[in-house]
Amino acid sequence: MRHKLPSFKKLIILAISALIVLGALLWVALLLIQNARQSISTLTMQQNPSATAVTYNDVPVIEACNVVSLDELKDKGIKLSGNQYPDTFVRTYIEGAKGATPLLDGLTIEDKPNSCHYRFQDRKDLFDIIVYQAAYSDMQALEAKIVSDYNAQPDIGGLKVYKAKTYHNRDEDFFNAVSTNEGNEDFILQKGDSALWFRLRDFKPSIREEVLRIVAANFSKLLQKPDARVTIDYQNSPIKGTFHKACELLTAESATLLLGKNISPVVKEGYGGAPGTRNYETSHGRPDGYVYVAQKCERSTILPNNRLTLELRQYATEEGAKHFIQTAASGDNGTRNKWQSIWPDLGDEAYANADNNENVPFGGEVHVRKGAMVLTFSYHLSDDDGGMSTYGTTEQLRSVVTNALERVK
Repeated sequence: MRHKLPSFKKLIILAISALIVLGALLWVALLLIQNARQSISTLTMQQNPSATAVTYNDVPVIEACNVVSLDELKDKGIKLSGNQYPDTFVRTYIEGAKGATPLLDGLTIEDKPNSCHYRFQDRKDLFDIIVYQAAYSDMQALEAKIVSDYNAQPDIGGLKVYKAKTYHNRDEDFFNAVSTNEGNEDFILQKGDSALWFRLRDFKPSIREEVLRIVAANFSKLLQKPDARVTIDYQNSPIKGTFHKACELLTAESATLLLGKNISPVVKEGYGGAPGTRNYETSHGRPDGYVYVAQKCERSTILPNNRLTLELRQYATEEGAKHFIQTAASGDNGTRNKWQSIWPDLGDEAYANADNNENVPFGGEVHVRKGAMVLTFSYHLSDDDGGMSTYGTTEQLRSVVTNALERVK
């Protein structure tokens, strides 16, 4: 008995049905991939349209980290590193100093009161920006540096452009970042009494040219109307509730309690490119992971260079913060010295280096947990402090910690 072959029309219908099913499966797969990508938490830079630019000596400050956004770099295939350590995105900025003040008179062009540092997915790729303005910079010294170390390039949109001469086997480069500037491209863009220095390290030539154009266009706009400093947050953040900023907890007012009144208006803060995961061995033999976001804030005096730093770890759960501080306190995380419990009335628990002595109270470092947050305070006070005690006192340090904890919501 012969079987009839399916008609041509039936074959067409079967083929179309198979394509529809395949298309539906592909659509579902793409949707799942998109949702997975959206669930990944990454650092974001956001502009507050209602905020205004900080002024220094009555001049609006052009914020270095406003020159290029992460979205603009991402469009060129350049993505911020997912490293959780707070050296992935680092910025220094002038914090709200209004009117004439001599606080920055001692700065040289090697200082970076207004700078931005990005570390990208390929750890070799770095991007650094420094903005100079006559209100807080020595423009004559910058001009001398341009004459000695830079060659003029064609102007871009009314900006003078200079490119660093290529030096090999130098002991140190302009900003002491590397031993030679091979693989680096250093540029200076200048107009009037404002200038911008930036470095591209290990970027492809085609990408360098595109980034140069973006930097020039954005700098020109900011020269006309400086924007307020961008705020930092994390897309799809694992942190529930208030996302605290380290520099909002360690304020200039708080720093004066230990460092004295000569606090610099220059603030340095760093963020991880993405949340990290801390793993702990458990009783059932496999590690448990606790997600956290790491930040760092540093405040200092003008002269001498006394520094106070807060490293803030904010965990998604209180259990993660407990594991971190208790593991570290016992020395099980590889620390060289065990910690001692201190100040039972502050936070939920507090520890300091057990190697205490009268010259360096608590070894210059204390760790405090409050809920799902761990705050690590460290400080260095110069020997040449104009009469101030070399390493401060435990009472002064306690006042700093108390002030910061009062700001935690």
